[in-house]
Amino acid sequence: MWAVIRDRNYTILLFIVWVVLFGLMFYLPVRAIPGNTATLQAVIFGFKDYLFLGIASFLSAVIIIIQVKIFRQRKSADVMAGNTALGSAGILSGIVSSVFGTATCSLCVGALFGFLGANSVIFLVNNKTYVVVGSLALLGLSISLSLKKLNNSCDICK
Repeated sequence: MWAVIRDRNYTILLFIVWVVLFGLMFYLPVRAIPGNTATLQAVIFGFKDYLFLGIASFLSAVIIIIQVKIFRQRKSADVMAGNTALGSAGILSGIVSSVFGTATCSLCVGALFGFLGANSVIFLVNNKTYVVVGSLALLGLSISLSLKKLNNSCDICK
Protein backbone atom coordinates (compact mmCIF):
# COMPACT_ATOMS: atom_id res chain seq x y z
CA MET A 1 0.00 0.00 0.00
CA TRP A 2 2.81 2.38 0.81
CA ALA A 3 4.22 2.00 -2.70
CA VAL A 4 0.98 3.39 -4.06
CA ILE A 5 0.78 6.22 -1.52
CA ARG A 6 4.44 7.25 -1.99
CA ASP A 7 3.70 8.29 -5.56
CA ARG A 8 2.77 11.98 -5.42
CA ASN A 9 0.02 11.71 -8.06
CA TYR A 10 -1.66 8.85 -6.20
CA THR A 11 -1.35 10.73 -2.90
CA ILE A 12 -3.08 13.79 -4.36
CA LEU A 13 -5.75 11.57 -5.92
CA LEU A 14 -6.19 9.75 -2.59
CA PHE A 15 -6.78 13.03 -0.78
CA ILE A 16 -9.30 14.24 -3.38
CA VAL A 17 -11.21 10.94 -3.36
CA TRP A 18 -11.14 10.89 0.46
CA VAL A 19 -12.68 14.36 0.71
CA VAL A 20 -15.32 13.57 -1.94
CA LEU A 21 -16.27 10.29 -0.25
CA PHE A 22 -16.44 11.95 3.17
CA GLY A 23 -18.77 14.56 1.71
CA LEU A 24 -20.93 11.91 0.06
CA MET A 25 -21.13 9.84 3.24
CA PHE A 26 -22.10 12.94 5.20
CA TYR A 27 -24.66 14.01 2.60
CA LEU A 28 -26.33 10.58 2.32
CA PRO A 29 -28.34 10.94 5.55
CA VAL A 30 -29.08 14.58 4.73
CA ARG A 31 -30.66 13.52 1.48
CA ALA A 32 -32.35 10.37 2.79
CA ILE A 33 -34.11 11.86 5.82
CA PRO A 34 -36.99 14.22 4.96
CA GLY A 35 -36.60 17.66 6.49
CA ASN A 36 -32.93 17.12 7.31
CA THR A 37 -30.36 19.79 6.48
CA ALA A 38 -26.59 19.76 6.48
CA THR A 39 -26.56 22.06 9.51
CA LEU A 40 -28.88 19.78 11.47
CA GLN A 41 -26.87 16.71 10.45
CA ALA A 42 -23.65 18.40 11.56
CA VAL A 43 -25.21 18.94 15.00
CA ILE A 44 -26.65 15.40 15.22
CA PHE A 45 -23.34 13.72 14.41
CA GLY A 46 -21.00 13.29 17.35
CA PHE A 47 -17.27 12.71 17.52
CA LYS A 48 -17.61 8.95 16.98
CA ASP A 49 -19.77 9.52 13.90
CA TYR A 50 -17.24 11.87 12.35
CA LEU A 51 -14.43 9.49 13.29
CA PHE A 52 -16.19 6.60 11.58
CA LEU A 53 -16.96 8.71 8.50
CA GLY A 54 -13.33 9.76 8.30
CA ILE A 55 -12.00 6.22 8.65
CA ALA A 56 -14.57 4.65 6.31
CA SER A 57 -14.10 7.31 3.65
CA PHE A 58 -10.30 7.01 3.89
CA LEU A 59 -10.37 3.21 3.60
CA SER A 60 -12.81 3.43 0.68
CA ALA A 61 -10.54 5.98 -0.99
CA VAL A 62 -7.56 3.64 -0.49
CA ILE A 63 -9.50 0.82 -2.18
CA ILE A 64 -10.32 3.06 -5.13
CA ILE A 65 -6.70 4.25 -5.49
CA ILE A 66 -5.40 0.67 -5.35
CA GLN A 67 -7.90 -0.33 -8.03
CA VAL A 68 -6.78 2.60 -10.21
CA LYS A 69 -3.18 1.41 -9.81
CA ILE A 70 -4.20 -2.16 -10.72
CA PHE A 71 -6.07 -0.95 -13.81
CA ARG A 72 -3.03 1.03 -14.94
CA GLN A 73 -0.73 -1.89 -14.20
CA ARG A 74 -2.65 -4.32 -16.42
CA LYS A 75 -2.71 -3.31 -20.06
CA SER A 76 -4.17 -6.21 -22.06
CA ALA A 77 -7.88 -6.13 -22.93
CA ASP A 78 -8.68 -9.70 -21.86
CA VAL A 79 -7.20 -9.13 -18.42
CA MET A 80 -9.03 -5.80 -18.11
CA ALA A 81 -12.46 -7.47 -18.12
CA GLY A 82 -11.58 -9.62 -15.11
CA ASN A 83 -9.92 -6.68 -13.36
CA THR A 84 -13.00 -4.55 -13.89
CA ALA A 85 -15.25 -7.17 -12.30
CA LEU A 86 -12.95 -7.80 -9.33
CA GLY A 87 -12.18 -4.10 -8.88
CA SER A 88 -15.83 -3.23 -8.92
CA ALA A 89 -16.46 -5.85 -6.23
CA GLY A 90 -13.85 -4.21 -3.98
CA ILE A 91 -15.27 -0.74 -4.53
CA LEU A 92 -18.83 -2.02 -4.10
CA SER A 93 -17.95 -3.65 -0.78
CA GLY A 94 -16.53 -0.31 0.35
CA ILE A 95 -19.74 1.48 -0.58
CA VAL A 96 -21.96 -1.16 1.04
CA SER A 97 -19.95 -1.13 4.26
CA SER A 98 -20.14 2.66 4.32
CA VAL A 99 -23.93 2.56 3.94
CA PHE A 100 -24.17 0.02 6.75
CA GLY A 101 -21.84 2.25 8.72
CA THR A 102 -24.56 4.89 8.88
CA ALA A 103 -25.81 2.75 11.75
CA THR A 104 -23.94 5.20 13.97
CA CYS A 105 -26.85 7.59 13.41
CA SER A 106 -30.16 6.15 14.64
CA LEU A 107 -32.24 8.49 12.46
CA CYS A 108 -30.20 7.46 9.43
CA VAL A 109 -30.85 3.78 10.09
CA GLY A 110 -34.59 4.34 10.21
CA ALA A 111 -34.58 6.35 7.00
CA LEU A 112 -32.19 4.17 5.00
CA PHE A 113 -33.25 0.72 6.18
CA GLY A 114 -36.92 1.29 6.92
CA PHE A 115 -37.84 -0.92 3.97
CA LEU A 116 -36.42 -3.90 5.89
CA GLY A 117 -39.01 -3.53 8.62
CA ALA A 118 -39.11 -2.36 12.19
CA ASN A 119 -37.32 -5.41 13.62
CA SER A 120 -34.34 -4.92 11.32
CA VAL A 121 -34.07 -1.24 12.19
CA ILE A 122 -34.27 -2.00 15.92
CA PHE A 123 -31.60 -4.69 15.50
CA LEU A 124 -29.28 -2.28 13.67
CA VAL A 125 -29.79 0.45 16.25
CA ASN A 126 -29.19 -1.91 19.18
CA ASN A 127 -26.10 -3.48 17.59
CA LYS A 128 -24.63 -0.44 15.88
CA THR A 129 -21.17 -1.01 17.35
CA TYR A 130 -20.99 -4.48 15.82
CA VAL A 131 -22.32 -3.18 12.50
CA VAL A 132 -19.67 -0.44 12.39
CA VAL A 133 -16.86 -2.87 13.34
CA GLY A 134 -18.13 -5.30 10.69
CA SER A 135 -18.19 -2.51 8.11
CA LEU A 136 -14.60 -1.56 8.88
CA ALA A 137 -13.60 -5.24 8.76
CA LEU A 138 -15.13 -5.53 5.28
CA LEU A 139 -13.18 -2.48 4.16
CA GLY A 140 -9.99 -3.96 5.61
CA LEU A 141 -10.61 -7.26 3.83
CA SER A 142 -11.20 -5.44 0.55
CA ILE A 143 -7.93 -3.55 0.95
CA SER A 144 -6.06 -6.74 1.83
CA LEU A 145 -7.35 -8.63 -1.21
CA SER A 146 -6.73 -5.66 -3.48
CA LEU A 147 -3.14 -5.37 -2.25
CA LYS A 148 -2.58 -9.08 -2.89
CA LYS A 149 -3.83 -8.57 -6.41
CA LEU A 150 -1.64 -5.50 -6.88
CA ASN A 151 1.44 -7.41 -5.70
CA ASN A 152 0.56 -10.45 -7.85
CA SER A 153 0.52 -12.65 -4.74
CA CYS A 154 -3.11 -13.68 -5.14
CA ASP A 155 -3.35 -17.15 -6.70
CA ILE A 156 -7.05 -16.79 -7.53
CA CYS A 157 -6.59 -13.42 -9.27
CA LYS A 158 -3.94 -14.58 -11.75
